[in-house]
Amino acid sequence: MATNPLPSISVLLPVFNGERYLDQCVTSVLQQQFADFELLIGDKCSTDSTGEIVRRFADPRIRYFRRDRNLGLFGNLNHLIKASRVPLIRILCHDDVLEPNCLEEEIKFADEHPDVGMFFCKTVRIDEKGKEIGRCALGDLPDIIPPLVCLQHFFYYGCIPGNLSTVCVRRGVLDEVGLFNESYL
Repeated sequence: MATNPLPSISVLLPVFNGERYLDQCVTSVLQQQFADFELLIGDKCSTDSTGEIVRRFADPRIRYFRRDRNLGLFGNLNHLIKASRVPLIRILCHDDVLEPNCLEEEIKFADEHPDVGMFFCKTVRIDEKGKEIGRCALGDLPDIIPPLVCLQHFFYYGCIPGNLSTVCVRRGVLDEVGLFNESYL
């Protein structure tokens, strides 16, 4: 009996009342040049058409979890992390989209830098019509930020990735430091 090999990366998509942008978001994942992924969607008790939108996608890479109570963003992410089957986790928010080569570039970076536990991509900000309104201003950072510089940058500027939708993390890091603190709003 043949077994299905595990995908290379899990894309975690927490959503609450995401009907406005969810179709574009999911489509951007399904249209990736790199197709070896699973997409885990965690619905935190949406009261809009989120569920119907997700069910319209007939793709075996999608796993949809409808929560019976709102766990908050970090509770939802923790459940999705636990449901993930692979060692590389990519977070995406329902009002964001991925460039077509995003997962491919992240897998390549992960393969080239096995000692890096968390990494992030830069962003292009777009308005509700998809028009570019800005680009990430982190052009002066090196490809790899040494831990002490990372800590210093965090101290002075706050969250280095700037947006949860840019983050990729190895499951081993989460196993070591723990999951998200669910008491944070």
